[in-house]
Amino acid sequence: MVSGGIFGRASESEGLCRRFEDAYARARSALTGLARLRCLYLIWRDPWMTVSADTYIARALALAGLDVVRLPGERRYPEVTLDMPLLDRTDVVMLSTEPFRFRDRDVTTLRALPALSGKAVTLVDGEMTSWYGSRAIAAMAALPELRAHIDRLRGRL
Repeated sequence: MVSGGIFGRASESEGLCRRFEDAYARARSALTGLARLRCLYLIWRDPWMTVSADTYIARALALAGLDVVRLPGERRYPEVTLDMPLLDRTDVVMLSTEPFRFRDRDVTTLRALPALSGKAVTLVDGEMTSWYGSRAIAAMAALPELRAHIDRLRGRL
């Protein structure tokens, strides 16, 4: 079946597909050749939870050269402890604005942890990293901005 055909919106659907493909190509071009960074992408607190490499979020971040820290097990959204073994393997800690609504005060709290001394810690718009479909078009434009922001943070440490 043609994309969007079930709703009689094949033309609109194909237009969205083309816009996504163009946005993806621009993002890929802008992000090619960057150094790979290991990130801890936190989605929840009490308990702390992150994402596995087998998620849409991880794949979106990987496009920006941000590889989620690999954890043992097969859970897509594992619980983690913010301890030295995990944080030693982390270059940047990202706090998503969803599903848990992390805020600036959470960034400040984490930056104060001795285990995160010298690590970049930042908020991330969860919509830009975790919502697929038509929102992925805007996300492709946001990924180079996110990576530039992280690189600036790391340069100030």
